[in-house]
Amino acid sequence: VKTFTFKATSTSTDLKFVTTKDSDRGSNDPMITGVEVVDISPQLTVTKALGGLGRLNTADQFTVQIKDTDGNVVNSTTASTTTGSSAAVTAGTGTTGVTTLVPGNSYTLTEVMATDSPSALSAYSATVSCSNSTAGGTSVSGITRLGQALVLAANDVVSCTLTNSPAQAGGISGRVFVDDGRSAGVANDGIANGGESPLAGVSVQLTNCSGTVHGQTLTDGQGAYSFKAPNVAAGAALCVVQANAATYLSTGVSVGSTAVPSGTPVSVSGVSYTYVRSSDTLSFTWNGSGHADLNFGDVPASTWVAGGSKTVAPGTTATYAHTFTAGTAGTVVFSIASSTATPAIQGWSERIFLDPDCTGSLPAGATQVYPPLGAGISVSAQQKVCVIVQAYVPATAQVGHRNEASVQAALSLSNASPALSASYSVNDVTLVDNVSLNLFKEVRNVTQNGAFGANNQAKSGDVLEYRITYTNMTPAVLTNLTVNDTTPAFTSFVSSLAGSTPATLTACTKTTPANPGSAVACSTSQSAGGTGAVVWRFTGSLPGSGSGQVLFQVKVD
Repeated sequence: VKTFTFKATSTSTDLKFVTTKDSDRGSNDPMITGVEVVDISPQLTVTKALGGLGRLNTADQFTVQIKDTDGNVVNSTTASTTTGSSAAVTAGTGTTGVTTLVPGNSYTLTEVMATDSPSALSAYSATVSCSNSTAGGTSVSGITRLGQALVLAANDVVSCTLTNSPAQAGGISGRVFVDDGRSAGVANDGIANGGESPLAGVSVQLTNCSGTVHGQTLTDGQGAYSFKAPNVAAGAALCVVQANAATYLSTGVSVGSTAVPSGTPVSVSGVSYTYVRSSDTLSFTWNGSGHADLNFGDVPASTWVAGGSKTVAPGTTATYAHTFTAGTAGTVVFSIASSTATPAIQGWSERIFLDPDCTGSLPAGATQVYPPLGAGISVSAQQKVCVIVQAYVPATAQVGHRNEASVQAALSLSNASPALSASYSVNDVTLVDNVSLNLFKEVRNVTQNGAFGANNQAKSGDVLEYRITYTNMTPAVLTNLTVNDTTPAFTSFVSSLAGSTPATLTACTKTTPANPGSAVACSTSQSAGGTGAVVWRFTGSLPGSGSGQVLFQVKVD
């Protein structure tokens, strides 16, 4: 018996023709013995339309999407983005095409602005209208807006039209975005491009540029803001003022795809716009009909951690690890902004080296980046650069002497017009003593994926990790090394380990709140809980300048 399946063109069912070979008529002459009607999966087609006056900007385009409950786009993207201008959508574009769905599963209809569209999606209102061509099929008349759950049954053949109309014709609108150059965007140019993301919750005001506030709002989840048309005469002065979110820097402003450099008037569609970066204000005169796509670019501040303090002997060096994380693209230059010795004696000096693997210790053959003051290192958004500061203590220094070095990371933002830079500083304090073993303690928030530093912040339930670096500050060999610490107040023990250990220290045992009475090997896994001493004991020797680390974790109560 052979089975052939044929797709019906006018119904939502499959017809399965069952045949059998007639032995009297030959092997190539099968005979149909029956027809079976088989359910098919539901089918959905979404098509874009424009209402009202059509596009706010002729370059605005839209991409329609069908998403499953995991947020995955399940339709073909071949023709899902519109083309055309004004109120026209080019035939065959802005459609998902026929998309086969899983019966009983939930889906939603969504849309996004296509890349390089000047307007924000929130500048349009959206309505949805759906119909089911299958008699007796699932009712879809209640699907009238984006984001509603759509659950179809077998044999449903549904078509939906998604219509956009300008939300506030004649008003003033735009968006605030993260101008960091993500996903092929151009960083710091004041123009939303590539995959640069929206910035929600930013305060924006519309004023008369002289104290009168016509409106105030916060940007929505798409970074968009809008104001109704102000009750002023054509030609009246207006200002849109953006208040930066905490730790953000303003890069620039654009009207549509036209950048407006700070301090330089730019004419767009016959209107002159002037931007002042220091006050984050875009000024212009009311045209009587509306101003759209007044967009503000911001970037997060970079981070530079963390200052440290060490005690070392005269004629030796102390090393400090620092990490720079770029908030946006640019070039970072590392330097010693100042170095203050107390008392003021000669011989203190600092050098800065790259730590490409972020080990926290000075690697062999490390590249020196200061002195001299070099051209800098190119970075992209969220890229980390780790460095080691090596501070030299003069042999003439005496016990109690100290030196404080201000270590600077200066970022010049790429593409900014006019030029824009930001500087960050941490302090390294080197104290002089005749100690033989130096201990340096750092902490990081594991739960928040933080970096090691001299201090940190945490909330209840967060896990903190402490790292203690031990260094032999003398040329002599040290033996019977023991490192002692204890769980801080309002925390409980989680785990401990030996960390990086010189090969000359041949064995390590530990006692912790999990085994306060008897030592176990440092590699032993232990149960969390309890408070008290954490002790590491090493056999073997620690040579001159030898260094290693121990670590332990606690949970904040």
